Amino acid sequence: MYCILPNYRDKLDTDVFLVSFLKHEAQHYSDYKQFPKLKARDLEYRAKLVELIYYSNYEFMKKLLVEAVNNTNPHNYSAFIILKQFSKHFFSTDAEKEIEKWIKIDYEEIRSFAKTLFNNHTDILRSKDVNTVEGII
Repeated sequence: MYCILPNYRDKLDTDVFLVSFLKHEAQHYSDYKQFPKLKARDLEYRAKLVELIYYSNYEFMKKLLVEAVNNTNPHNYSAFIILKQFSKHFFSTDAEKEIEKWIKIDYEEIRSFAKTLFNNHTDILRSKDVNTVEGII
């Protein structure tokens, strides 16, 4: 992996670099190895869940709420799917975008639900032909 050092120089010991760059991109690498045909929507979905799991606070959740748009962009769409799943689970609503409501939830619960979604997604992918599966979201 390569990064543009000036973009991260003052962030090397923060979640922005350690999670949003390293863990996110490492998840892509792992997924390419396990599921070589997996398309961008599912790749981004999994990497964003990893970010939610490993972030130390709500900062990535804030970014996810802004990024969540139902369109063809894999980053937007995967964030949109995560937002829908989280909103249904925590609020019984379709898409809760008010960060104030999310901050009232203990971040460990957010992490835990992200792990559940990630593990469920992995189980479904593995139940398919891992060499040909392109996605499930």
